[in-house]
Amino acid sequence: AGATGVMQIMPATGRWLADVDANIPADYAGNLESARHSIRMGAFYLRRMLRRSDNNIIFALASYNAGPGNCDKWRKRFPNLGMEEFVEAIPFSETRDYVKKVLGNYAAYYSLYPPPPIPGP
Repeated sequence: AGATGVMQIMPATGRWLADVDANIPADYAGNLESARHSIRMGAFYLRRMLRRSDNNIIFALASYNAGPGNCDKWRKRFPNLGMEEFVEAIPFSETRDYVKKVLGNYAAYYSLYPPPPIPGP
């Protein structure tokens, strides 16, 4: 509801990112319809959510979609759930479905294009 651009960023989030991150030009926030701007801002925002979540992809995705405040509430409400159970307990169906879809797409992509092996000594 109100998110725009290919990365579906809320205008207020775009303005906030431009204010707090010196690597994002201020004009990007006002031009989220540009795929280039939207992807760059979405990548910055996802990276911030990953750092905020100690690199937990599930918490980062839930934060990206529903906002970090909502994810923090759910983490406090469900502190002892495993990750699969946490996803099922997300009270916003849009966010629950979003997390599942992104993880499913990631798994499919990973199986089609696994990372190259790390060369040995």
